[in-house]
Amino acid sequence: MNGPKLKTVASTDNLATDLLPLPPRYPYRGPSINIPAIINRTPQDIHELERFLHNSLIIAGATLKRKRSFLGRLYNRIAAEDPDYIQMSGARLKEVLPVAGYPVPDEIRPGTEYALRRDIVEAAHSSLQGELKRSPPADS
Repeated sequence: MNGPKLKTVASTDNLATDLLPLPPRYPYRGPSINIPAIINRTPQDIHELERFLHNSLIIAGATLKRKRSFLGRLYNRIAAEDPDYIQMSGARLKEVLPVAGYPVPDEIRPGTEYALRRDIVEAAHSSLQGELKRSPPADS
């Protein structure tokens, strides 16, 4: 694989083996809808993807600032945040890698969480910002 090094964080493909089932909280027992999974698998347009990367980089910047103190490093460890990697779903990763100029590996699954290096996310974000500046604004 010639792409970037990825870390697999968690998988939601097989919830029956990864998580313990919880009893229903409410008496209504209708069909359950997994809204976060639907949101993660829905493709984003260029504006949404740029906003997602922008927010991810802001959060990573705060994690980097917290790394300077002992309590900040403790907080980062408890919150499982790494200033050098940004966590995103496999579906989102499949959108970010081509923008950053990397091929998408075949083994990436949409329901799995991955951690992508911060410099690759910064490259994708700057590439998207350049595209947005070149493209004309859409008429409403």
